[in-house]
Amino acid sequence: VAKGVASEGTPLHSPTASPAEIIRKPLSFIQIIGINFFAFPYSLVLSTMGILTLPVEAERMYPDNKGEMLGIMLGIAGISQLICPLAGYFSDRCTLSMGR
Repeated sequence: VAKGVASEGTPLHSPTASPAEIIRKPLSFIQIIGINFFAFPYSLVLSTMGILTLPVEAERMYPDNKGEMLGIMLGIAGISQLICPLAGYFSDRCTLSMGR
C-alpha cells in the first residue's frame, strides 16, 4: 500500500477509505491546548457560579433551608453539563437523510 493511498488506490482523505486504512498522527501539545482553549473561560464561569453566586442566591432566596436549596441548584448545574456531550454524541451518530 502506497503512503497516503488506501488499498484500492483511493486517497486516504476520500470518504470511501475505511477507518482501518486511515492513519492519524497524534496531536501536538499546542494543538491540544488550542482545542481546550475555549473550554477554559466556560469553566471559569461555571466555577464562579458554584463558588460565589449560587451560595449567595440560595441564602437570599431561601434563608430557612439554604443548604438544601444550594444542593438542588448545584445538582441542576451539574446535570446541565451533560447536555452538550449528549447532544454531540447523538449528532455524530445521526443517519437522517438531512445529514448532521
